[in-house]
Amino acid sequence: MPLPWGQIQTKIDIKTITQSPVVIDEIVVAAPQMFFEINNEAKANFNVLKDNINRAIPAKPASKQTETKTPETEIKIIIRRLLIQDGKVEATVIPLDKQLSTRLSRIELHNLGGKGGSTPAEIARQVLAVVVDRTRAAVSELGIEQQLKDAADQRIAEEKAKLKSRADEQVEVEKQKAEDKLKKLLGQ
Repeated sequence: MPLPWGQIQTKIDIKTITQSPVVIDEIVVAAPQMFFEINNEAKANFNVLKDNINRAIPAKPASKQTETKTPETEIKIIIRRLLIQDGKVEATVIPLDKQLSTRLSRIELHNLGGKGGSTPAEIARQVLAVVVDRTRAAVSELGIEQQLKDAADQRIAEEKAKLKSRADEQVEVEKQKAEDKLKKLLGQ
């Protein structure tokens, strides 16, 4: 049965609740809304978010030395199935003064945390990376990049026309000055 808008449903293996890893059989997220924004500097909030996630949540430790720093009591989890469905992306493009929306494609991930489990932070990093990439892909399909390019090209053309107009005006002024000087020299 489909969940109502904005609902999250979980199924946890109760037998593992006091163990590590804790096994979550299923998480279903129904109809999430993503808010994507491109500012006047053409920076997208989801690109900044992905960079921040990568800096804040380290990937799995690369060496034994790093592993020894994490306490043995740290909880590990396994998520057998994560489903994000019926999502929507609201895109605000400030340079174009536009609000657009599109669907977020269904996201289904399996066996997050592997056999031995991972920390919640590691799993969050994995999930957020997929959600951010899918959101960016959905926005990409709206053609915003081309619209921004077209707007930039139009602005460049307008600025060129203004510069040409000013240059033409300046040429006329200088031409008039030259004619006046020539008339003075010729005594007219």
